[in-house]
Amino acid sequence: MATSRLPTRALLQQQARKAQLLARMHISQAARQAAKRGAQPLSASQRQELSMAHHVNLDAICSGKAEPTMLWDFIGSVLCWWKAAQLLQAGVDEMDAQLEVAARLCERWSRTGRVLFDGPDMQLARDGVVYMDQLAELVDTATACQAADWSQREVERLEAAALQMRAQTQQKKEGQEA
Repeated sequence: MATSRLPTRALLQQQARKAQLLARMHISQAARQAAKRGAQPLSASQRQELSMAHHVNLDAICSGKAEPTMLWDFIGSVLCWWKAAQLLQAGVDEMDAQLEVAARLCERWSRTGRVLFDGPDMQLARDGVVYMDQLAELVDTATACQAADWSQREVERLEAAALQMRAQTQQKKEGQEA
């Protein structure tokens, strides 16, 4: 006879927190109707891969093991889902908050050289993964591709600007040392 495993208290609390987060997410009527119209949703495997990427990036940053490339991956994900939220008119406020988290993470990296969240941003980023996963459930393939293309261009632009700023800073340092 197989015994059923009852959910632990922690698991129940985590599920309740996720439900509360999702309930706060503003999902527009347009996004709901697009889903009902039969727009091609992301496949289950695509959603799973995205979720895994979100969680791997989050874990590496939270644990202090992230390299700068992971900073750009995190920023790219946030930008992509922020754009998707804008296009879907779903979760806009929540993804605006994630943009602020990404900006603070980038600022912290430029100041300290480490890709690491502080305590409050760590919890906000954890919440953000829930929002991004929920947006992946809502988004259609065409909107997801549009958001991904836009975010890729933005990350390339931001990386180029960061490299230029680093080069200028290095030149100033070398000039002062001479």
